[in-house]
Amino acid sequence: MKAAFVYVSRLLGLFHLSRWLLRKRLLILCYHGFELSDEADFRPALFIRPETFRRRMKMLAERGFTVLPLDEAMKRLRGGDLPPNAVVITIDDGFYSVKQAAQPILAEYGFPSTLYATTNRIMLGTPVFRMVIQYLFWKTRATAIEFANHSWVAAGRYDLTDAEVATGICRELVAAGEYNGDEERREAICREVAAKLRVDYDEIVRSGMFTHVLPDDLKELDRSGMDVQLHTHTHTLTHNGEPMIEREISVNAQLLNRWLDKRCTHFCYPLGEWQPSYLNELAKLGVESATTCEAGRNDRSTNPLALYRSLDGENITDLQFEDGLYGFSEMFRVLVGRRRKRNGVRSRAEPAAPYETAGAARD
Repeated sequence: MKAAFVYVSRLLGLFHLSRWLLRKRLLILCYHGFELSDEADFRPALFIRPETFRRRMKMLAERGFTVLPLDEAMKRLRGGDLPPNAVVITIDDGFYSVKQAAQPILAEYGFPSTLYATTNRIMLGTPVFRMVIQYLFWKTRATAIEFANHSWVAAGRYDLTDAEVATGICRELVAAGEYNGDEERREAICREVAAKLRVDYDEIVRSGMFTHVLPDDLKELDRSGMDVQLHTHTHTLTHNGEPMIEREISVNAQLLNRWLDKRCTHFCYPLGEWQPSYLNELAKLGVESATTCEAGRNDRSTNPLALYRSLDGENITDLQFEDGLYGFSEMFRVLVGRRRKRNGVRSRAEPAAPYETAGAARD
């Protein structure tokens, strides 16, 4: 019903009305990974196909939206001289697919962007363990998996046709690697599970589908017009339930400064999770802007340390993207004066993150 209403409203020209009404507000788009194999089928909210991403960029170019670098956009938003219908493109995490798939398309259209980089994964240079395990269970056609006596999972034969059993053993393996393992142990688990599930682990590694860029790649991207900025060191702001904001951001900033020879002052909350209590801490650390994963547009009244963003992925239809770009659904919220609750919660639209461990110890 909503899709039909939006479609008819577009035909009636109401998208142009919303675009005009919201012309002075800043739209920040959010992306994560880009498909190199079949990631968009595996996690459509987290990954987007290059051809879909190209359609999005083509729409921005052909419809006359002004794409600005984040730093310039923030200065002009504060100064009140933002060009009409301004857009900022941001990408979280730093997957290798950003270099392989996204950067060439952005360069094709001459669009600047911001890449929020998680330095721990960039240092490791290995596939994200949790994502690999989950992908193996999604990819396999095996109906069962059997383990001997291993320290990371109880011996036995597990029926993968039973969704509850399959989910349970997958979680056990993830926990075994994240809570009690180093990268060598995690790779051993991946290789054994892949062999048992008859999925080619070496191909996963070769493709780079769940791997992050290396420091030299990051430097190349930064020089190409993709402004690299802060996203914590280990993709969390807490460790064992305790706030670790200063450590996470300071280590992240120090490493990026070493690799890129520049000071980074823009930040993205990992998992989109933020609390009002974080704002003073970020200000003390010299952070000038921070993006959430709460949908919406930004104006001069928006706290620069709690900026709205609109997430895009393969799960978003072209019509939904166009609605978000023109601000049609957003227009109704503004017209009826419905205020957003900003309690520092994770957006329900935020895709399941590759690092999410519910408090697991990290390297």
